[in-house]
Amino acid sequence: DDSNNNNKDDPNNNDSDILHNQRILCGHTGPIYGLSMSREKWFLLSCSEDCTIRLWSLLTWTCLITFRGHTQPVFDVQFGPFGHYFASCSLDKTARLWCIEHAQTLRIFTDGCNDMEALCFHPNSNYIATSSADRILKIWDLLESKEGQQLKPIRQMSGHKLNVCILKFSKDGKYLISAGYDRQIMIWDCSNGSLVTCLLGHSDAVFSMDLSRDGSILCTGSVDFSIRIWNFGQLIKDKDDGKLDTVQRVTPTSKYELVTYRTKRTSTTLIHFTRRNLLLGFGVFIPQNETITTTTKTKN
Repeated sequence: DDSNNNNKDDPNNNDSDILHNQRILCGHTGPIYGLSMSREKWFLLSCSEDCTIRLWSLLTWTCLITFRGHTQPVFDVQFGPFGHYFASCSLDKTARLWCIEHAQTLRIFTDGCNDMEALCFHPNSNYIATSSADRILKIWDLLESKEGQQLKPIRQMSGHKLNVCILKFSKDGKYLISAGYDRQIMIWDCSNGSLVTCLLGHSDAVFSMDLSRDGSILCTGSVDFSIRIWNFGQLIKDKDDGKLDTVQRVTPTSKYELVTYRTKRTSTTLIHFTRRNLLLGFGVFIPQNETITTTTKTKN
């Protein structure tokens, strides 16, 4: 827990201590595409190409249960805000709701036509947002239950030109933020599904983003070797005050972009705000004589 151990941020920490604290968890038979840690840091979820989700104990370092139900690779898995429930999405064209105490699926969400590629939980834990191969974002009500009937999304939002890789709700749950291969960060009003604005600046796919603890700062990480910091709080304030054209596109020179950090030859695949609002960035260093390429499926 980074809030209780200040030594974790000490640059003089011995690397051997870090290596000593590493654990290897084995069980999946294919590449692992997603991870999610529970709020109390006791459990870890992993999803894989092997079509399964595994729940791991970080106290005993063992697999507690394997969740089966998806029939194609599972691309994303996320714990809910309160840790008891989690959701997953897969190339089998479904998103699923699970409980850590039961092996069976609780809810299945699908349009029957498109692979599900990313998801996130609403802060109140009653909704999830998903992105699919048709590049349409959908919000689903987790409390809705219609026996024998296919559940339908309560919101649908379209605007991205390529696949969406990452989704994030604002801290108050009023807005959904999406980003992906088309380099754009789009902000949506969850109350009506309208586009609030589009943040431009990255020159390659955006794979990661996070909000500060108070929700006022948005950070985005890209394959273009940069991390960009946006004044999300001011943007929403201007929107509420009627100072923001709801269809305008915000340029890199806008007042909403605070700073850009260059990572030299490292593409940022994950960024995270700690409890003390330190921003951590993770990525893969690309040697000078090598290149990185990104691919995405196109709609048939």
